[in-house]
Amino acid sequence: MGRCCIYSAGGLQFVLMIMTIHRILIGVGLFLIVAGGAAAQSFPNLVIEIHEDHPLFIFRTGGKDAGLHLDQGRQVAAAWDGLDSAIKPYATMEIALSGITVATREQHARAMLDVLQTVDVPTVLEVADGNPAHYLPVEVIESLLAEFSCIKGVSVRGMAFNEYVAFSGGAELATPPEARWLVRLLQTAPRYGRFVAIHLDDLHWPRLMANAWSAPVYEALRVHRDYVIPLAAYRGPHVIPQISATLGLWLEGAAGQWGVAASSDWFVDANFIEPGVFGRPRGPDRMPPALYRAMISTAS
Repeated sequence: MGRCCIYSAGGLQFVLMIMTIHRILIGVGLFLIVAGGAAAQSFPNLVIEIHEDHPLFIFRTGGKDAGLHLDQGRQVAAAWDGLDSAIKPYATMEIALSGITVATREQHARAMLDVLQTVDVPTVLEVADGNPAHYLPVEVIESLLAEFSCIKGVSVRGMAFNEYVAFSGGAELATPPEARWLVRLLQTAPRYGRFVAIHLDDLHWPRLMANAWSAPVYEALRVHRDYVIPLAAYRGPHVIPQISATLGLWLEGAAGQWGVAASSDWFVDANFIEPGVFGRPRGPDRMPPALYRAMISTAS
């Protein structure tokens, strides 16, 4: 079954993404993602290789508001240079954006991507962080995908599906703007051979699947399943329902792969300093690597 885990060490947060059903664990953390059969679509192949013999790792860097945008690009490039050469063929770097306006966030993206394109760092661009005011318009995303070949996929985080609209005048009119935005993104990224990684917290995967106005989102997931990676957050009290929901998407053919984001943040949430020692945590990077393996094995 597919897994995904987030691992922090030495100031770099690693989102370890994508391995298929025949893989288990390698090193301190790794995650499986189940690969399904190819859908009958006319989209180009993914620009990055993902299959049972070629896992994909997504490494997420630290704070998105630290330093100038150009410096951030250089920091990401330096983090990439610090990766072990054995991992690089399977790795990408995820970047997050800052700024209140769309123009500022686009400027931030372009400043970082200019650096990463120059040094050929495979990149995953975060296009939504849970704040509806921070979503990048699909037109802007499309222009970035067309311009920057270093972008291998986009990530969506923190969307909520906890609205239940009692409107009988047409399901398409009851669908909230965030969901309509996601449908357009799911229709756009495959045209450029890019994947969409969707990381939802709490119970939002089960809610998406149970909510009538989510039908257009579900259909877009199903049609573009080979380009979609649903990820369940491995944090909080609802891990089992999340894993069950994302696994269910794969089982019924609505996703070609799925994953679990096992985060070291829970180590800090529990006030662990080290095994058997409690108090004020010094950071999630203190979590012993063996616990990542345990989280992945438990999810399997």
